[in-house]
Amino acid sequence: MVASLCLLYSGCLTFKQTLTFNRDSSCVATYEYSFHEEQVVLWQNADIFLRDKQNEPSGNFLNESAVRKFFTENGLEVRQYRQYIENHIRHVEIIVLARDAEKAINSGIFGDFHLDKNALGDYQFKGSLSPVPSGLAPETRTRLQKLASGLSFQFWLKTPTAIISSNGRKLDYQQTEWSYSWPPKEESSSVFAPEPQTMEATW
Repeated sequence: MVASLCLLYSGCLTFKQTLTFNRDSSCVATYEYSFHEEQVVLWQNADIFLRDKQNEPSGNFLNESAVRKFFTENGLEVRQYRQYIENHIRHVEIIVLARDAEKAINSGIFGDFHLDKNALGDYQFKGSLSPVPSGLAPETRTRLQKLASGLSFQFWLKTPTAIISSNGRKLDYQQTEWSYSWPPKEESSSVFAPEPQTMEATW
């Protein structure tokens, strides 16, 4: 949904989502958005806080009350909501705490993700990222590619112990990343990749 709207505007959005898992079985979800201040009206009128979800908040990520209501009604705690403007760029930061990480992840509240433990007691995280709707007509895809310069999506995973395996880009022994951009840095990170990125990590 975010991508569908921001593709109407060149270089309009940078989005980063981080999931930080803690030793006490909780997790923190952080959302960071940035876009040019001239586009604020577009985002104020779009229900786009969570992409491709059945459970979307009644409002959008610029509406603090709607964001807090959405997460609170789903048993989570909004620990911070902040907006500020710097060099004509509006930034929005949202931090959400889930006391029970496994329950929250598997509910789908943070995205199309799944978390469980294997027979060895290691946590296994799986998910998919799909910024652009599937099945776009070739002419639509070509048109959108011309408009999407500067679009960027990042997903970071931070773990309490060393990552055993991951198909993402490892940032250090406890952090890994998956990303989309246009134009892409590599084929697998293209916003317009034929298939959604599948994310896997074990720790």
